[in-house]
Amino acid sequence: INKEELKKLDMIVGPAYGHNFEYLANKINGRATYLVSPYGKKMSILSHNPKVIKYRSSVESRVKVLSEFLYHNHKNDNIILTHEGAEDLLLTEKVQREILAMSLLKDSVIMASPSIVKGVFEPVEKLIVQRKNIVVSMNTKESFATKLVVKMQSKHKDFEIVMVGMEEWKSYKNIEVRYWESLSMHVVGNLDFRYLGVNNEAFFKSYYEVYSTE
Repeated sequence: INKEELKKLDMIVGPAYGHNFEYLANKINGRATYLVSPYGKKMSILSHNPKVIKYRSSVESRVKVLSEFLYHNHKNDNIILTHEGAEDLLLTEKVQREILAMSLLKDSVIMASPSIVKGVFEPVEKLIVQRKNIVVSMNTKESFATKLVVKMQSKHKDFEIVMVGMEEWKSYKNIEVRYWESLSMHVVGNLDFRYLGVNNEAFFKSYYEVYSTE
């Protein structure tokens, strides 16, 4: 980073690891070079340096990742896509189209179309007793996500339910750890899925540390 040619750069993307990124941010403080954080969640990396930028992909960018995951892992299950409003609905319809397009391209027998429903009560009507029910929401509002998870939690003893939500849900304090476990909750990120195994020790440890006094 001290080489003369690197001092002339307009922008650097990365490093990916937070501690390396913070080290580099301190090293280039005062230069004209912008430094972009591609993955890190820590907002502290932005402090005291106006040239440091935190990048985050839009929810729309997760449609492809989510669609591929649902098709490859749950095409024979009962997929229920729920939404809250017009913006949600557009994303949900894109996921449905992507899944069906993959089915048309790859299977001789076309899979059943994933159900699209609204709110937290309509998904209950689509639950099937003798099948695995994959309830999916791309909504990132804490109030809606919490209501949906609580509603599914109330039904998990009568139905086999897997809840699939957004990465933002990990920071919602009203979605309790027991919900993650009993609903085998999956979380879609920008590039892949996180916490497919809900017994992720690091996650539960950090969750407990943040909310143990709540």
